[in-house]
Amino acid sequence: MTSIDDLLLLSDLHLTDLDANDKGKLRADAPLTDALLAQQFYRAELNTLKSCLLDAKLAASIDSALGTDAGVLAAIEEQNRLAERDAEIARRMQELLSSGRESQLRHLFAEYQCEELKIEPSRSAGPSNSGSTPSTTASGSKEFIKSTAASPAGRSSTTIKAPPHECVICTDSITSNPFKAPCGDTYCRKCIADLFLAATRDETLMPPRCCKKPIPLDLVTGMLTKAQIEAFEMKLLQYNTPDPMFCPNPSCASFIPPNAVKKPTTTCPSCSTNDGGT
Repeated sequence: MTSIDDLLLLSDLHLTDLDANDKGKLRADAPLTDALLAQQFYRAELNTLKSCLLDAKLAASIDSALGTDAGVLAAIEEQNRLAERDAEIARRMQELLSSGRESQLRHLFAEYQCEELKIEPSRSAGPSNSGSTPSTTASGSKEFIKSTAASPAGRSSTTIKAPPHECVICTDSITSNPFKAPCGDTYCRKCIADLFLAATRDETLMPPRCCKKPIPLDLVTGMLTKAQIEAFEMKLLQYNTPDPMFCPNPSCASFIPPNAVKKPTTTCPSCSTNDGGT
């Protein structure tokens, strides 16, 4: 198959031949014969062909460069995505820590840790730290925030799994009735219950999840009281309701479920306050 470079060379040779053939043979006042007209058309066609070949050569060069650099570009994009995610998690942790919500901080940290412990070696952007894992205590969370802010792209290059029957949040050994999340991680009954209760106070934790996989409520109903289950279901409904309505009474301000909203007036199910048709 003839290459683009060969075709460019042939075009240049033909143009050179035409120039040599015309040199000194055509007077300015000479009539334009059919042969001369054909040569002009041929020259124009050769120049057009040469321009197309140069464009094709440039396009082939760009395509080759993209093919060569595709893996590098994808790796850089993934590293940037992970760095942005780490920075966002560090920001959220700092907010929870500064406001004294260490219970929610532990849950958020555990969620991050679960994902990191399952990270593939190919996603590693830093040196291996397979000999240690971050602590899930509040102090460990503080150290994690500092290290993440300083080097958000650093992460372990070794796949690590928590020992069987060890809670991924408090790291206590579970002697009986461990709770296993859909992703396979293990929780003690108190920590998994705390995770669901924390979700009723922080919308970012809803729905409760581990390794980005939601944990269904029906898996933990035996670890929550009836009141806690009802509170969770109400919060879940609130978070999933577009433009939720709340009681106008400042001392109540309870969420009013969509099925309780009536027109022209709505009465709060919690305190019986009427919205006055607003």
